Amino acid sequence: MKIIIPDLLKKNVINSFPDGNIWIENLGNLFEYCLKKYSAESYTFYPGLSFNFVSKIYIKGIPYVLKLSPSSEELKNETEAIKFMSDETAKIYDYEYSKGILLEECFEPGEKLDILNNNAKETEIAFKILKKINLKCDSENFKDIIYFKKYIYLAEKEFSNDRYFRKEYFEIAKKCFCTYEKNTQKYFLHGDFHHYNIVYDKIKGWKVIDPKGYVGEKEFDVAAYLRNNTVDTEKNTEERIKIFSLNNFYNAEKIINWGITQNIISAYWSYEDSGQIDYKTFSVIDILYGILKRRNKNERF
Repeated sequence: MKIIIPDLLKKNVINSFPDGNIWIENLGNLFEYCLKKYSAESYTFYPGLSFNFVSKIYIKGIPYVLKLSPSSEELKNETEAIKFMSDETAKIYDYEYSKGILLEECFEPGEKLDILNNNAKETEIAFKILKKINLKCDSENFKDIIYFKKYIYLAEKEFSNDRYFRKEYFEIAKKCFCTYEKNTQKYFLHGDFHHYNIVYDKIKGWKVIDPKGYVGEKEFDVAAYLRNNTVDTEKNTEERIKIFSLNNFYNAEKIINWGITQNIISAYWSYEDSGQIDYKTFSVIDILYGILKRRNKNERF
């Protein structure tokens, strides 16, 4: 069966997985296998695919989300994360790890959080959801965020002479991981918590999709929210931090530090993929660093 595969998905899969070429070549046959397996009547493809092939298929008139992944390991990790998150995410109906197949609940109409176009309202919704899923967790089913530490040192080695990569940024990131390693309490993390992974269902309300599933410091998830759907203004960034740090469930300074850390890692990954530095990430780092300096001078938001 011939299907249109987005160029970005092709590029990412081929560059990221040893057998990526083979998976891309067989994707049409795999999709056809799924249509027959589930007796699907019709289907549509989701736009903006980057690492997984995702479609909406209809079975007896009911929509489901079909995800095809080039990594059975990552798909297994996602299903474990979905099970842990329980009612805050989609139900799993079927999976076949050996083939990289996951069939799950489809939220309708599935509008993304950014549709509200209101920073405060979006952040309040995100805060309520994240607080429910950031539970204490020492499960070995999920990878520890210490895995990302190596990218700080790789970025420092690669970008030490670049004027945008200030020494202070790397010191903050290294200290962030060092402090975390001394902290024995770990929490379950969505791992990719942002506006486009928070969707609306007409019956269940706002829910979360596509968890990666990690354990670590809970502010790590908040930092991902700051890093995505970037507003590029101090006012909106401060508003997000203020809402998440209400009642001290999340620590504002840790949110900022992890935000700086994640942007360094993101910049390095972008460089690794394209050979070019994505300087857009530094507008976010500069904003966060400015906020951090004011906090250190005991200035209020």
